Amino acid sequence: MKAEFLIGVLVILTGAAHAQGQRTCLVGVTRTENGEVTRDDVTEQECERGHTTCQTKMEWYESFDREVEIFTVRRKCQTSAACGSNKSGNRINCFSNSARRKRVRVCFECCFGDLCNNQSELPPFPENVLQSVQPGK
Repeated sequence: MKAEFLIGVLVILTGAAHAQGQRTCLVGVTRTENGEVTRDDVTEQECERGHTTCQTKMEWYESFDREVEIFTVRRKCQTSAACGSNKSGNRINCFSNSARRKRVRVCFECCFGDLCNNQSELPPFPENVLQSVQPGK
């Protein structure tokens, strides 16, 4: 009986600590150049109190001659407000005609589950952007 009670208390305390804002996210950088991984130092990390969101920042660059393509994914713990603010820039920096023409995209994603920030692909352009800009221009 005492052992069952102690196990129950331990489970409750562990769950309570996690429920109060403790989050585990992937953190670190993965970088590819022309499809070859040149850096990959992603690990799991328990986030500090108040950082309840896992953030993924994806940066893509392609040279105009299309000989160089660099894709960098940065993952980290973040506050919900800061991640939301970063993501609000996606309309211009990730999905716009300008981003497509310049061949530079910066996209943010926010998620709220443990180890949920494992995105490794850019979100697709909206159909209206694809139709309004001809590739190569």
